Amino acid sequence: MKLNWRESMGLAESHLITETFIGEQNLLVAIEVAKPLQALLSAANQDGLSIRVVSGFRSFDQQLTIWNEKWQGFRPVYSRHGRPLNVLNLSDIEKYKAISLWSALPGYSRHHWG
Repeated sequence: MKLNWRESMGLAESHLITETFIGEQNLLVAIEVAKPLQALLSAANQDGLSIRVVSGFRSFDQQLTIWNEKWQGFRPVYSRHGRPLNVLNLSDIEKYKAISLWSALPGYSRHHWG
């Protein structure tokens, strides 16, 4: 999949389509991903497996909101072992490292790709 810089940064949606997956809400996903993912979910469903798509495209602004809310302590931040951290007790570099374990900086998230 080849994206232009605006698409790869979550600033454009021209590479996306809205898709409804089995039992899920509508999600924005990359055009190239939609059909193979539908086929995978159908095959898994026929084999009795339940696979759930939990997220798709996320814009730069959505990623920025998530990052800022974690930075300010309004969203949970977890250690590499999945334990909640109190970011308000961390230095800026410790806070950055903790958030970066699970959340990409805006512009660097693969969610932008859809």
